[in-house]
Amino acid sequence: MDNLASFVLLGLGFALGLVVLYHLRQRRAERLRLRLLAGQSHLLSAQLAQRLGDLKRLELEPLDGLPAEAGASLDELHVLLVERQAHLQNCEDLVHLQKQKISWLAKAPKLPPPTRETRPAAPSTFPAQRRNHLEDQLLRQIEDLNKQRRNPPSPPPKK
Repeated sequence: MDNLASFVLLGLGFALGLVVLYHLRQRRAERLRLRLLAGQSHLLSAQLAQRLGDLKRLELEPLDGLPAEAGASLDELHVLLVERQAHLQNCEDLVHLQKQKISWLAKAPKLPPPTRETRPAAPSTFPAQRRNHLEDQLLRQIEDLNKQRRNPPSPPPKK
């Protein structure tokens, strides 16, 4: 029985030792994790301090004109957009008109092909004679007007 009791005590002691070693290992891992977190926290706080310093050193004066410039750019873009929409509307109107013209031409009766007119070989003297006659008439009218200016009509005699 002594062997059995010593064997059980030895097994219990061994199990107890394993449990203690497991807890020690867990505690060591926890401490290591806490040290890593503390290091990361320290690095993050250093980066945060650096960024805050950068923000304090940042000059805000160049940024003051940006809202006005952005507003002007936005207005210009709006004008360009309106112009583009007007251009697109004009193009759509032209397409509609072209389609309407095509449909009208498709419905129109077919005309016979034009025939070539033959001109007389000898030039006609009729237009030249008529021109000369018109020129003479115009010159006579001008001459009459000039005579009237030179010799104004006398007023009728008084009674």
